[in-house]
Amino acid sequence: MYQLVVTRAFQEGEEQLLEEDAESKFPLILLFRNALELTQRIKLLADSDERSFLLDSGLFLSLGPCLDPSSSSSDTQTPLSFTWLDPDGDGPDDEFEFILPQDGTVSDGQAKAFENLCWRCMWERKEGREWPSDDRTAREIERTLEAGYKVE
Repeated sequence: MYQLVVTRAFQEGEEQLLEEDAESKFPLILLFRNALELTQRIKLLADSDERSFLLDSGLFLSLGPCLDPSSSSSDTQTPLSFTWLDPDGDGPDDEFEFILPQDGTVSDGQAKAFENLCWRCMWERKEGREWPSDDRTAREIERTLEAGYKVE
C-alpha cells in the first residue's frame, strides 16, 4: 500500500507572511513514500501540517495543465500540475492541486514518470499483488495503465 503525502511548506521569508495570514493558501510539496521523492524539500512544518492520501484509483490523480489561468503569463506556457480529489471534501469539486515549479527543477519527463509510478501503485492495490519483476509481463501491463487510470 502506497500513500501520497502532502506537507505544507514555505520558502525563506514566507514564514512571517503565513503567521500574519493564517487563512492563506500554502505552497505544497509532494512526498511520495516508498517509491520516489519528486521534489526537493524546502522547509517542512510540523507533522500536523501533513495529509496522507491512499494511492487508489478513487483519488483520480492526474497530470495536466495548471487549473489556474493566472499562473502563466502570455510569453510562457501553462505550467503542469498534479490534481487529485479530496476524499474528505464536501463535494466532487473539492480537490488539491500541486503546480510544478517552472524553474527547471522538475522536467516534464520526471512528472510523467511520477504519474506512471502512481498508476503502478494503484494497479498493485487493485490487483492485490506486487508489480511483476518479469519485464515482458510488466510491459504488457504498462500498456494498459494509461487507459485504466488517466483522468481527462
